[in-house]
Amino acid sequence: MSEPNSVALGEGWIDADWPAAAQVPPRLTAGCTTRAGGVSEGRYSDNNLALHVGDDGAGVAANRRVLQARLGARRIQWLDQVHGSNCVYIDDSAASREAPAADAMWTDQSGIALAIMSADCVPVLLADRQSGCVGAAHAGWQGLELGVIGELIAQMPVEADEVIAWIGPCISASRYEVGEDVWGRFIEDYNSALRPHPQDRSKRLLDIAEIARLQMLEQGVAHVSSGGSCSYDDDRFYSHRRATSVGEDSTGRMASVIMFG
Repeated sequence: MSEPNSVALGEGWIDADWPAAAQVPPRLTAGCTTRAGGVSEGRYSDNNLALHVGDDGAGVAANRRVLQARLGARRIQWLDQVHGSNCVYIDDSAASREAPAADAMWTDQSGIALAIMSADCVPVLLADRQSGCVGAAHAGWQGLELGVIGELIAQMPVEADEVIAWIGPCISASRYEVGEDVWGRFIEDYNSALRPHPQDRSKRLLDIAEIARLQMLEQGVAHVSSGGSCSYDDDRFYSHRRATSVGEDSTGRMASVIMFG
């Protein structure tokens, strides 16, 4: 893998590890936050960035302000993520600033950081090596089925073979067991991303990061890398499934972020 292109942001941040063969554009900052370095407490400790999970709003706002300052961003763009395929263009308009209901976004404006929140779903960051255009998508199994990644790539004014992609921390196949109501949706096109369940023949283990990778390859994006970390097994990250397995009804969210400076 290549050396990180952005300046390391210290505690609570992991740089995107771009593909070794990729020519990473200058002034590109990309990576993912962790649970460390914030002011949230209890089940949300420490660096929760989501306002919709029951955490104290003032603490979340403080965490977001710190992230923006560390990024050196003019602002951070957040989405009202709804597990769909809607993709929006981000600029300095009022509509963008209001966190539109969408699961993907792109911009060609410098200094705007695109942030995807996750706690098991797949965060995808894209950068064009020529134009300075960046994109980001949130893909749970619903978004993967609906084609949110393909929608993002289709809307970005780029040539797919000039795009580099990074898949951030998400739940691994070994921890993501699903019933036929879910795995049946992927068996025809992505059977290679399904594994037998060790105890229950009616269930499968679903590799959503692999489906995301395959979908990008289908769109012509050849340079794809993955952080490789499992959000469930690695306690640096928030995990909805891990939280519910111990009786908690909510947890925080980390953010995968990309920006041209």
